[in-house]
Amino acid sequence: PYDAGGETVLLQQDGGKQGLQVLVTTFDESVNLTVARIRHDLPSMAIVNATTTEIGASGKTAQAVIFTTSAAAGEPHQAWFVYEKRLYQISASTDAKDAFVQAVGSWRF
Repeated sequence: PYDAGGETVLLQQDGGKQGLQVLVTTFDESVNLTVARIRHDLPSMAIVNATTTEIGASGKTAQAVIFTTSAAAGEPHQAWFVYEKRLYQISASTDAKDAFVQAVGSWRF
């Protein structure tokens, strides 16, 4: 179900020190993504401190899985969700946590 291609958007503050990446790929299903689903499809991927939250507004929402890939400091924050057969993967380094939280909290489709 995961597409190897896709589009990547990089968002950085002036100077390029903090930022986040959004990877959008086609996904062959319209589903609420879960930790169990990610682990099923990508069994070797580490998923730590996972939570789920709904993102979006005005009836256009998706269930997002928020996690890190390691308990070690400096590991990127991740938010993955599916909307209209597209998989969105938002990632940000630890030093860009504020930008990550803001992006996830203000996401609109």
